[in-house]
Amino acid sequence: MRTFTSTLHTGKLTCIHPQHHGRWKPSLITDTLKNDIRTAYSAFNDAAGGESRPGQRHMLAWVTQGLMRDGGGKVVIEAGTGTGKTVGYLIPSLLCARELGKQVVISTATVALQNQLLQKDIPQLISSGALKTDAKLAKGRRRYLCPIRLEQAIADTQGQHEDEILFRPTTHQLGSLKGFYEQFADGSWDGDLDGWDESIDGDLIPMVTTDHAGCRGRQCEAINDCPFFAARDALDDAEVIITNHDLVLSDLSLGGGVVLPAPEDAIYVFDEGHQLAEKAINHQTGSLQLQSSINWAAGLPKRLDALVGVIGKTSELASTIRRIQKTLTDCVAALGAVDDSVRALIDREIDTNRWSESGAGAPLLRLSLDPIEAALQRQLADAGSPFRAVASDLGSVVDWLKHEAEKPNGELDREVARSNQGFFNKAKIRAEDAVSLLTKWGAGNSSGPEARWILLNGIERKSQWQDADPELWFSPASAGPGLSSSLWDACAGAVVCSATLAVGRSFDRLYQAIGLSPDVPCHMVGGAFDYPNQGQIVVPDIAVDPTQADAHDQAILAHAQTLIGQNKGTLILFSSRAQLRRVTELLSTGLSAQVLSQLELGRYELLKHHRLRRERGQPSIIFGMQSYGEGIDLPGDLLEEVVITRLPFSQPDDPIHATYAEWVERQGLRSFSAITLPMASIRLRQAVGRLIRSASDTGTVTFLDNRVKTKGYGRQLLDDLPPFRRVGV
Repeated sequence: MRTFTSTLHTGKLTCIHPQHHGRWKPSLITDTLKNDIRTAYSAFNDAAGGESRPGQRHMLAWVTQGLMRDGGGKVVIEAGTGTGKTVGYLIPSLLCARELGKQVVISTATVALQNQLLQKDIPQLISSGALKTDAKLAKGRRRYLCPIRLEQAIADTQGQHEDEILFRPTTHQLGSLKGFYEQFADGSWDGDLDGWDESIDGDLIPMVTTDHAGCRGRQCEAINDCPFFAARDALDDAEVIITNHDLVLSDLSLGGGVVLPAPEDAIYVFDEGHQLAEKAINHQTGSLQLQSSINWAAGLPKRLDALVGVIGKTSELASTIRRIQKTLTDCVAALGAVDDSVRALIDREIDTNRWSESGAGAPLLRLSLDPIEAALQRQLADAGSPFRAVASDLGSVVDWLKHEAEKPNGELDREVARSNQGFFNKAKIRAEDAVSLLTKWGAGNSSGPEARWILLNGIERKSQWQDADPELWFSPASAGPGLSSSLWDACAGAVVCSATLAVGRSFDRLYQAIGLSPDVPCHMVGGAFDYPNQGQIVVPDIAVDPTQADAHDQAILAHAQTLIGQNKGTLILFSSRAQLRRVTELLSTGLSAQVLSQLELGRYELLKHHRLRRERGQPSIIFGMQSYGEGIDLPGDLLEEVVITRLPFSQPDDPIHATYAEWVERQGLRSFSAITLPMASIRLRQAVGRLIRSASDTGTVTFLDNRVKTKGYGRQLLDDLPPFRRVGV
């Protein structure tokens, strides 16, 4: 447990200083740097007409001290809602980066915060005269038009004969394609999909964009017109780059410096840093569907034959293709042996308690942390070897096709070369992914706890397992080791901040989850609002234990009925999609008219309708899953009550969570107190944090889960929340 030497309570501000701050290097913080930060902050406050905030002043000092540590400094700061943390980290991180000759990469988890930074916070900083800087938004390839893919999509809609038409778009899709082409060609649109005036059909996006696998990069003949690379090149001169956690993690997985600055040239600021661990785990999760992969490997030689038919049997590439075809036979045989062993494993485990269901309802078998049997390990290794050879040789095929696509008078028609290059590049990546999964599945838990599970696709009950196509899944159960090596050890500096990082005033869970060294300093700034007078926590008499499913449904319904005719904005959070659906079906006609459900509308449309209702003075109730407990900003009368139907504990049968829990138990700890309770605390604080967004907001947090007052851990969870008045607790 990290201990603290002092705690200062000043009503709105809580400052916590760790006992050990590491080895500070005061000489790295020059008087000029300190003066520049003070001057910029004063200029910002003067222009904004506001007073200096204690929390922001502390953040200025903590970020500066953290980043200017010798050897790539890092700092963790929990800053409550209303602190103004953006200014608190933006001014010092930018000026420290200038001092060190680095770029600032600000990474968020939500588009809303990116827009706030680009459209409000940074422009305010610039207009105040506090700092002059250049900020750019970095996005992935899927957010930009690919000129080559657009031409292909349009060509696919055309043909002299009916059977030559490959893509039959809807009227709206065809209108979008024509609009893309015309406005991009005349320069009135820059190819940024987020800047298109109308909504874009989701099915159209993959047809007019590309990804890292399909992009030919600087070798593409359309490179001079490429929107993605134009945006990428603009990042080189930007002092501040705004992006998201997913793009940072994707860039790091490619070695760093591909889209964003190389880690050693970047000072990262991870706002909404509480989501970093989960995002990192998701990026390292992979799967391999056995029978589907066998069929793919068995069918690929036919496509290779077609390529030989185009290039000729005497081509220098033909011998490589014949070698691939032979090796694919080995892939089929080796993967078939793995499939047989996996099915035998399923048969042996059919009556164990390791079975659960995936989110889609498919049977799921989680393996324990114990090493898998030696015979299966050998088979996995044997299968990985031919797939590795196929991937290597396919790389040669792709390089040859790329060269042909770039030659004005090559052996192949350029369009034929380009089409085949895209296809076989994806085949190469699929083979590489197979090698990665087979290798990881066969290895031991060498770099921390690793989750392995088998998903039985195509069936509803595990008793039908013989008819399933087993899918092997792998994921690290902890993001710590991966982030430690790829990010923290490599970067020039980093700030991790959020309104919810500590649990019970301890950062132990965070440091373990994201792999930070224990000598990284951590600090806390309390929320800036008058919580006791602005809000209350209520546990009504109808609250029950959610394990009583029918009674709990009725409690939610009964509370929802009390909202009929109440002119207020309400958010009711569910932890189960099935329960959300059940309660929705029980709603009366009058109440149903007030409800906006996540099951019926996407987030953007739902929130738009909610705001319109409230602007018209109409009541509005949002039915949402736990994802609505984060990243939405509904100040004032847009949100006056948050209803927690169930304490947000992780599902115990989630394979990644269950594996990590098993690992923790083997360390002699209780997984509930070490993992489950801290994670629930973070989620609950995020959800409750939706209520009070400004100094004038008021509202109620209602718990319909009575465990918050009947169980010992309920008090712990309540004590981690803002100090609202408590009623019925």
